Parts: sequence; C-alpha cells; structure tokens
Amino acid sequence: MSYYKRVFRRAWEMTRSDFRLVQVRPALIKAALGGAVIAILVMLEFPGMADKTGYAAIAALVFVAGFSGVLLINLLLAPSALHSEAEETIARLGKQLDDKEAREAALKVLWELRKDGVALRNEPVTSVPMLLLWVERAESWRKDVLLAAGSVNINLRYYLEILNEVGDPPTMRAFDNTHGSWIKIMSEILRRLEGFLCKTL
Repeated sequence: MSYYKRVFRRAWEMTRSDFRLVQVRPALIKAALGGAVIAILVMLEFPGMADKTGYAAIAALVFVAGFSGVLLINLLLAPSALHSEAEETIARLGKQLDDKEAREAALKVLWELRKDGVALRNEPVTSVPMLLLWVERAESWRKDVLLAAGSVNINLRYYLEILNEVGDPPTMRAFDNTHGSWIKIMSEILRRLEGFLCKTL
C-alpha cells in the first residue's frame, strides 16, 4: 500500500471515529461546520427551506459538509498520526527483542550453572580443608543460581530459594553431615532447575 493510500485510510478511520461523537474536538468541529453551512444557506435564502424536503436537503448538505470538512482536517493530521504509530511500533518491537535476547542470555547462564552445579555436587570431599572450600563454592553457586533465576522469572527464584522439602539425592558418599546436607540442597535445586529449563526447550 502506497504512503498516500495509507494516509487517506488513516484519515478515513479517524473521521469515522470522530463521527461517533466520543471526543470533544470532533464534536466541536462538526457543530461549527454545521452551523456555518446553515448560516450560509439562510443568508442565501436556500430555496425550499420552508418545506420538509428543503429541511431534508439542508440536513444532508450539513452532514456531507461536516463529514468532508472533518475528513479534510484529518487528512492533514493523518501523517503525524502514522508517524507516531510507527515510532510506537518500532519501540515496542525493539523492547520485545531486547527482552527476548535478555531472557535467552539468562537461560543460557542457568544451563551453565546447572552444568557447574552437577559437577560441583559430584566432587569428592575427603578432608576438612576440602570441605570448607567446597561449601564456600556451593554457597556461591547457589547465590549465582538465584540471581540468574530472578532475571528470568521471579517466581522461579522463590521456587529455588525456599526449599520446603528435598528429594532423595543421588547415591554418593558424604564426608560429614554438613556435606550431606549440602548435597541434598544442591540436588533439590538442580532437580527444580532442570524441570524449569526442560520446559523452555
């Protein structure tokens, strides 16, 4: 569709909307135009104004004149309206694209964190120094997961942060109770995270 056709189409839509009398501006425009036409007809002593046919003709002329006048005004306003709509559309599509790209990036981070979490949970711990370092890394991993999850879906973050129950972890030897508790926590977070990520495939 050519530019001028789009302008006329937009002006026509604006005029049709205006004649529903839902806005103050179009109502005033029509009233002014109608009054002007009637005044001109009266001054020219329009033939037949005394009979019903004359009044019908006047009514028709008033409507045509008012509609044409509003259409002309909207033809002048249509280019600006089209430009504003185009800018809004571009801005909306740009935001959607940014949101989609940001979500895809965050999902990629979550997949990587899942991979890191599985590897960290499965690492053997055989001494207290190893345990202290392992727990520190586990806590850091959990914080990173919650942060990334919040950027994708705040409900996902809450779902991973608050563990009202934990399932049975993989069969693996724990160094002590602390190590065992963290294995359960990480396994439950990984289970919930995997369930969410698989739904995005």
